[in-house]
Amino acid sequence: MDGPEDDREFSEEELQRLYDAHTAARNPFDELHRQYNDVANPYPGESLLLVISMCARWGVPLPAWAAQAFLESYQNYLDLSGAADCATPLVAAFRTDPKAGTHRPQKKRKHIQKFRVLDHVRERIADGAVIDQALFDEAGTAVGVSGSVAKRWYYELINGSYCRWVE
Repeated sequence: MDGPEDDREFSEEELQRLYDAHTAARNPFDELHRQYNDVANPYPGESLLLVISMCARWGVPLPAWAAQAFLESYQNYLDLSGAADCATPLVAAFRTDPKAGTHRPQKKRKHIQKFRVLDHVRERIADGAVIDQALFDEAGTAVGVSGSVAKRWYYELINGSYCRWVE
């Protein structure tokens, strides 16, 4: 999903109102919570670890569901770490892909690039930049993709439509 079609520039007050309305209407972790609870998700722990990573990166507290899920997974890890039949207790405890990072390096690189675009845009907005195509071109150049790809990734992430385990 791409962002708004018009390229009009917004004042700081308008941007703040739009941001407040967006965050009030949608918790950015709701989609990851849904993915974590989705029985069709083969690796729900990846959604949990993504939430933990996002909270650490942005300096925000963990949502209650993620804190509880982490504590349960950590207890599972402690229970499994002494088991002779469990070679990878972290993978089993957190229910993540046992081959993550080994069989999909390109997806891992793309995943990292997406969050670098998000971080770049957020930092520039905090510095007073206007959300426009030039900002996405700048973010894309910083991570080695086109501005239109950076824009698409940014809106995927902020709208909650990015799902790592489906890719």
